[in-house]
Amino acid sequence: MLALGMRENGVDARVVAFGDREKYANHLPLILGNLSDLENPEWWRKLNPYGVIMNTWSAPRYDKIRKAVLSVTPRVIEKLDTDGVRSPRTWLSKYIYATYGSYLDSGNKLKKRLAAILALSRTIVIQYFPGLLDKKMAITMSQIPILAAESPIAVARIQRFLRCFISTPPIVTCIPHPVAVEYMRADSSIEREKRIVCVGRWNAYQKNFPMLKKVLKEFLSVHDDWTADIIGTMPKGFNFQKETASITERIRIHGHISRRDIAEMYQKSRIFLMPSRYESFNIAAAEALCCGCSIVGSGDIASVSFFTDQNSGTSVCRQTRTHFLDALNSEVSAWEGGERNPKLISERWISIVGSTSVGKKVLTCFETIIP
Repeated sequence: MLALGMRENGVDARVVAFGDREKYANHLPLILGNLSDLENPEWWRKLNPYGVIMNTWSAPRYDKIRKAVLSVTPRVIEKLDTDGVRSPRTWLSKYIYATYGSYLDSGNKLKKRLAAILALSRTIVIQYFPGLLDKKMAITMSQIPILAAESPIAVARIQRFLRCFISTPPIVTCIPHPVAVEYMRADSSIEREKRIVCVGRWNAYQKNFPMLKKVLKEFLSVHDDWTADIIGTMPKGFNFQKETASITERIRIHGHISRRDIAEMYQKSRIFLMPSRYESFNIAAAEALCCGCSIVGSGDIASVSFFTDQNSGTSVCRQTRTHFLDALNSEVSAWEGGERNPKLISERWISIVGSTSVGKKVLTCFETIIP
């Protein structure tokens, strides 16, 4: 999507990736290679790029690729896809929590079974032996002229992490994940209903389906003129009817639906509810903003303060049912009092996270790098 956003700014941007051409649609602007190609400076020299955006998460195992790219062009940006908590020394409890969740969501039965032990062990080793990972990661980051995190809080956290190891850290800037706004924009012809919309992989620990159930159950019991739409993969054995018999008819389960249908759901809704335990960004929330929804999510999540600072939502101060309800009730009042304007929310957020705007920001960052 970032490459398409840059192409919308008149640049011949391509996605460099591993794989075989026959696996991709013919119209996609791709350059394909294998690992040895990407680690080869001569391969990059033949491509002759003006600039390169790397999506290698600051992982030291990709240093050969970084060195090959930097030998050809100084204009390199690495997107980190992060909330800024890359180390226990940034936020100990959140690091343990997210690491534990990543093992639970890994799909590996053994890792799931040993998730608590593995998360605690990894945290202790990284905390007390920084040379094993944190210092290497900081040195890797320092090779790149500009690092990009996805929210202002994430930027500040990465800067703080780098100061632990690097006397003169590289530039860290905020470049959000881009949204394709072909469908994702407010539509004044669609009536804005009293709806909450929720999108996620609800079978993942990260997305916090138990919290979603508890919050919707109580919210809809209080607000009998509101409804909720839940989109995405549902957990095995879930049963709303059993637990929420009195409000079941006002909770609609959609499973996987097309992006166009998701956009129509956003355009009908007022509030996007994000009950997640942690997120690096949450592209679904950004899409909902572009469609004119406001956001309710935990203030522990770096992107939530970003998403709500344009008169576009309410941050939840603690990840508990009562605090989520307080935030939702606050948003209901804001909508009823005329404090939320879906047209303005949409226009503002398209200008921030729309693919064209993000692509333009990347090009501006390239121009600041002096060869």
